[in-house]
Amino acid sequence: MRKFLKEHKEPYIDKNGARIYEWEDKDKVRFRLVVGKNSTTTAESKDLFLPERTITFYSDRNLKEKMKFKNPKLKA
Repeated sequence: MRKFLKEHKEPYIDKNGARIYEWEDKDKVRFRLVVGKNSTTTAESKDLFLPERTITFYSDRNLKEKMKFKNPKLKA
């Protein structure tokens, strides 16, 4: 995550408004972190301030095929 922020400063925003952070480490392992708005509407959550949540964290470390970046700037 630090590497992404150092290089790109801003996340890719998808059509649903989720912020997507994608990067490749020195070992050529690709990572994706997706952060979106909190959609919890239970009675408990109304008392808490939960504006965002991590939706998914993904890595292609154990896959034979490389993950395809969603960010058009990183596809090149």
